[in-house]
Amino acid sequence: MGGGVVYLKNGKNNTQTAENRNEVTLKKSSSSNRKSSVSKEESSSRKKSEQISSSSSTIDESNKLTVTGLTNKQNAASILIYGAIKYNGNFKGTYDMALKNSMLTVDVVSTDGNDTKPDETPIFYSLALGEIDNNCGYKLGRNREVYFYEQSDKIIDFFRIGSTTQDEIINYMNTHNLVNKVNELVNETTVYGE
Repeated sequence: MGGGVVYLKNGKNNTQTAENRNEVTLKKSSSSNRKSSVSKEESSSRKKSEQISSSSSTIDESNKLTVTGLTNKQNAASILIYGAIKYNGNFKGTYDMALKNSMLTVDVVSTDGNDTKPDETPIFYSLALGEIDNNCGYKLGRNREVYFYEQSDKIIDFFRIGSTTQDEIINYMNTHNLVNKVNELVNETTVYGE
């Protein structure tokens, strides 16, 4: 065990000798070489800084939503938030209640041919305040369209109030710093009939 300690001391002494030699070499070098060495260090430091900032932007990018990676819950949450912003009626009320109650229920309902327009898929996503109440929802189009539906107080049927695309909704969420809101709502969302 004593030999190991001696070996470490010798290794340390060798390191110190090598460092001393480097110091002597640096003292002998010309000032132009020192400037070159300093500029190389600055360049290396800049490169590291650029790598860090580019990796930060990559991290920021990974927080963004993509249409192709959407779950049904993310889709429902982003559509509800977008609907609440763009259509002040039932979507706004449903969004406010979802935040207040910390829950959103989505009922996925197959519709028959009579209830499906040619540009829609035959599925209706009902965004409910609770498990009993529901007054707004959406249908998806065959080419990533989103059709917003509301139910009026006077009639039982839902009627279309507007449309956009999933790309537009996700772009809106990403550019208006709403991704965290979407994910918060997703954590409180239950989807029935998936």
